[in-house]
Amino acid sequence: MLENLTCYKCNNRFTADSADKECVCPKCGESISVSRAIKYDKSISAVKSEENKVLADEYYQRVEALLTEGDYYLEQGDFAAAEARFSEGLKITSTDSRLLFGMVKVKTRNFTDLKDTTHFSYFKKAIDFASFEEKKIMRAEYSYYYGQRGLTDAELNAFKKTDALNKKNKAESLLKDGIPSHYKMKKSLKPKMILSIIFGAVGIILIPFLFIFNGYQAATVSISAASLALVFTATGLILSYLNCKTKVNIFDAVLDLYDALDGFNLPADSQASVYKAMIEIAVHELNKESVNTVETAFKKLAVELKLAGNVNAEKFMANYKVFTKALEEVDD
Repeated sequence: MLENLTCYKCNNRFTADSADKECVCPKCGESISVSRAIKYDKSISAVKSEENKVLADEYYQRVEALLTEGDYYLEQGDFAAAEARFSEGLKITSTDSRLLFGMVKVKTRNFTDLKDTTHFSYFKKAIDFASFEEKKIMRAEYSYYYGQRGLTDAELNAFKKTDALNKKNKAESLLKDGIPSHYKMKKSLKPKMILSIIFGAVGIILIPFLFIFNGYQAATVSISAASLALVFTATGLILSYLNCKTKVNIFDAVLDLYDALDGFNLPADSQASVYKAMIEIAVHELNKESVNTVETAFKKLAVELKLAGNVNAEKFMANYKVFTKALEEVDD
């Protein structure tokens, strides 16, 4: 039976009958052991397979990193930086639908440039290589944009105003739903701070008693356990206080922004983007999600307000530490 062999003298790969004890390498002309050459070939194949696996893992990690970076720059409105990341990813793999759809967003400026035609080829390829679920998401996102492309300027302006109004109404409804739990959290701040001080102080006060009862093992163990429990409880309360305080400040700022937004006279598309970001924050609050999730959504809101380039919006944000902090962290 013919099998693959690799000559262990010159690394030439060829086939020979495995029943033979020896054969002559057609490249170097040396007589070699068939069984040894078969084992050598298999060992080389195993090494190459492992090398390819490692290389594939490295490529995968790099593509994932480029996707994350590209999506980040898209959110910031830095389309040149986003395009650079997606383009680099497409040099590694030209069949990743996420990279291709990222290029669609770049070319259409996050689906705001209704005249662009350069994205068509990317969209077609993205759909071709996407999974069934990915196709549904992409088509749903793209159809909203595509529906606006055939509108006249007057129709488009009317569409944007209607869209902004719909998002405003949704934001208002969700923010109202979140107000009861928001005020409940706000009321819990003072008790948490007081209890953390009490528990922490008592835990520290117990420490000298460890020296007083040094000779009594049972007493020192009990005092140590009680002191540690109180200090850990105090620490937990402090962390809870800080997280709740952050979420309260963010929600207060969002409520104030909602009341003030009409007075900024933002364009309809900017209004829609801001209300969309407010909706995301309200949903996170209603779902009682982590402070990190809420802060991330709030940064998006701050960026949308900044991108609007409105003097009134900038003055508004300057009066709130949570907004100035969010923008500083985004800039970093």
